[in-house]
Amino acid sequence: MIFRKNKMKEKPLVSICIPTYNGSHFVSRALESCLKQSYENIEVVVVDDTSKDDTIGVVKKYQKKSLKIKLYRNKENLGAAANFLETFRLANGEFIQHLGQDDWLEQNHISEKVAVFEQYPDIAFVANCYSFYILDDKGEPVLVKKFCKKPGFHYDKEVFKRFYREAGLIGFFCMMRKKDVIEQYLVDIPNDFNYERYYRKATIIDNLLPLRILSLKKYRGQYFYIDKTSYCKLIHSGCFSKDYGWIKVDSIDNQVKSIHIDRVGFEFFYKNQAPKYLFSYRVFVGCYTISNIIFYVISGRARGFSWGMLNLFFKDYSLTEKIFVFISFFPYFLRRAIKWLLKWLLVKFKK
Repeated sequence: MIFRKNKMKEKPLVSICIPTYNGSHFVSRALESCLKQSYENIEVVVVDDTSKDDTIGVVKKYQKKSLKIKLYRNKENLGAAANFLETFRLANGEFIQHLGQDDWLEQNHISEKVAVFEQYPDIAFVANCYSFYILDDKGEPVLVKKFCKKPGFHYDKEVFKRFYREAGLIGFFCMMRKKDVIEQYLVDIPNDFNYERYYRKATIIDNLLPLRILSLKKYRGQYFYIDKTSYCKLIHSGCFSKDYGWIKVDSIDNQVKSIHIDRVGFEFFYKNQAPKYLFSYRVFVGCYTISNIIFYVISGRARGFSWGMLNLFFKDYSLTEKIFVFISFFPYFLRRAIKWLLKWLLVKFKK
């Protein structure tokens, strides 16, 4: 009688995708976190978008430490959104975990997520806690805030209603299947305002990708959230922020335009994948925009307001939508003002 050993099912390959551009000061931490992962079957795909600093040199030093790190360099600068896609295209893993060059993953990040996929193979993706850090005087990261949701199954209805209200709810930090990522990723978002150059900076794309994946019928609108691990996001003066490269903080018109750019991008998703939630989204963004203008005027933090920009923002709003914005604005503004006042008082008392 011949006895054969039962072959253990090989763990799926996970590609940690790191797009880089002038990231020599921070990419070491990202790479270190990859090499310290408790999950072994990974590859680290680094695609450099023609950095002018020593990013390539730093990554090459880590390549000597591990064959898991694969380095590519674009022949010309593609821009953020296209470079993100390049990392996904070059990935060989069944699953993809995006990682910003400034950020890092906790040690069990990959293993915790793969375990969920193995237990629940019919979910759209695995989301996780999201932690914001800043640098102290010594250049060390200090935790500012951590966003966590209740662990377990979550559904599309909740996300479509809440993602634009809650930072860190979903985004590139979710672990997704490569097949879905390639099929659902958008570099450009069709629009009538010539906003393509802003979308190519990947600010909106970050949220649109998991939204589009979640809307696929095969997943029945469900994903899984874990609170055992966190994606660690470093906020600093040199990292890409939601200013599209031109927004001036002292210009109200520029702030309104940035919200309009976001709105047009997200409405592309709602119109095509979730039209049921389009109305409530537009009403919320209308209230949010007016509140922002009032807060800026009262606080004196920004100037440069013109009715022309506001008219452009609300130009395509129906009469019904405008009425609902008017009705909903005051309670929304009041809640926001109370939160702002409580934070202000808390700071005062601490002093």
